[in-house]
Amino acid sequence: PGETGYEADVFFAGRAKKRLHILHRLYEHLTSHDLSCDFHISDVKEKEMLYAGEIAYNQWLSYPEMIRRMQRSSSVLEILQRPGEGPTLRMIEAIVYNKKIMTNDAGASGNPFYDKRFMHIFDVPENLDPGFIRDTGEPDYRYQDEYSAWNLIRAIEEHLAPENRLFNGN
Repeated sequence: PGETGYEADVFFAGRAKKRLHILHRLYEHLTSHDLSCDFHISDVKEKEMLYAGEIAYNQWLSYPEMIRRMQRSSSVLEILQRPGEGPTLRMIEAIVYNKKIMTNDAGASGNPFYDKRFMHIFDVPENLDPGFIRDTGEPDYRYQDEYSAWNLIRAIEEHLAPENRLFNGN
């Protein structure tokens, strides 16, 4: 990370839910390839904190701090319990902030911003390619405010009957 200007190679923040074992396997896989991880996992029982001192367990991050850490990492990790329900907030953040993202959501390839140079889809931790993270190419999703609040309102408006629209024709 030092030579790239980033503080970490991979950033993850989220609740353990039923994916803690997968997150630990990913951490092991990534660090075994000399990649640095900035992992923040909440809702973890003390006996399940396998990497205390390396992974930040049960330490709340404010949203601005989470975004700051994401921006200071070269890539973002997304692990869904039920892939295919996207796009997720994490995926949208990666697009908005031009970050490489690794995800277990096979449906991510259907995202209009999908670009295999910047989005890596994997099924099991061992199939996450460390070379994807090491690639120094900076993502550019050519994002043009498609996920902005205004465009969300416009998309909702398009699905309403004309008599129910708030902004007739604008």
